Amino acid sequence: MTGRSARIVTLLRRSHTRQLRSTALGLLGIFVWVLVAAGCGSGGDAVSSSGGPGGGGDPGGGGGGNTFASTAVVTNRGTPQSGVMVTLSRSTDASGNPSDVVATVATDAQGRASFTGLTPGTLYCYSATIASESRRFCSNRDDRTVSLTFGQ
Repeated sequence: MTGRSARIVTLLRRSHTRQLRSTALGLLGIFVWVLVAAGCGSGGDAVSSSGGPGGGGDPGGGGGGNTFASTAVVTNRGTPQSGVMVTLSRSTDASGNPSDVVATVATDAQGRASFTGLTPGTLYCYSATIASESRRFCSNRDDRTVSLTFGQ
């Protein structure tokens, strides 16, 4: 092989190594994201959320425009559940029970429990129990709506 051919082969090997490294880092990033997303659901509970950036202002919250409101929607086999107590806390203990409770609200006829005056960027955990089945969801993403789904 001539000197020029050897340089071309070396450049191709370096390029291939960079591509493999980039692909490996991308896959690692996806893997970490999946682990974090799974952890946010607190052990496979059936939950989902939709959020947005914080600081949208909440007229009922009294935080000087630097708060947001959130609603937990509780369903059982697709049917909204009224009268279910939803606890909003800032954390859970080792057993998964709410600790540092902010508020407890009963769901309305549409299965909704609303919380106002929440601080953006703060970890909040939503918990509900129907019969002996519990659901919880913890997030610091300023979620506007959280679904706690039972009976799947």
